[in-house]
Amino acid sequence: MGRIQMNSRRVFFACAAAFSFLFASCVGASASFTVKRGGSGSVALEYRVAKTFSSMGDFLRESGPPLPLSKEDFAASIKNVEGLELKSYEQKEDGSDDVYTVKIAFKKLEDVVSYLNSSQNQRIIYKEEDGKKTLTYFFWRSLESNDIVKDDAMVSVISQAFNGYDFAFSINLPKAYSVKYINAAGAELKNQPPAVITHNKKTYSLKTPASSVFLADETSGFVISW
Repeated sequence: MGRIQMNSRRVFFACAAAFSFLFASCVGASASFTVKRGGSGSVALEYRVAKTFSSMGDFLRESGPPLPLSKEDFAASIKNVEGLELKSYEQKEDGSDDVYTVKIAFKKLEDVVSYLNSSQNQRIIYKEEDGKKTLTYFFWRSLESNDIVKDDAMVSVISQAFNGYDFAFSINLPKAYSVKYINAAGAELKNQPPAVITHNKKTYSLKTPASSVFLADETSGFVISW
């Protein structure tokens, strides 16, 4: 993973702004879902956080959306969420990063989706209708859509801050699925957004540089149906 080589205060405020529209924390994250036939399952979350930001955990919690880091933070964050259970937690150091790995079990997919969503910004949408299940995830979010000016200074700060870090998503489903890519209005895109995408009959996964998520020209995402 990359290393931050710039003024930590500038990077911090870039991350604080970016966090308002990303469910994962700075500066790298992955979410791996496993959904069973009955709808229960688990999600494994990995947060790769520069030690600069780990040390600012209290300030982040006071000044913006929740940023759970410790085991106690995670336990408290799901305590009152029905259907969720913290199954495991691990923290380790990797160079200049702190890596937090968490596994959360859920009874219903909509419960964990609600937990992962920001209370002010619904990036993940789960629906069931006539036996068909749909998960929509607006993974790429333009700065402008969150009232953040995408000027040369902001592009430079984000590009440097997230250099070498990735965001990843995967989901293993109990049956075959279909996937399409859409813009913010729901129109299907002719070309998929920038990412390395792999899939087989029941598993879909993508991985993309963190900076491409923050610096997307337009808000876009994917819709998985099964």
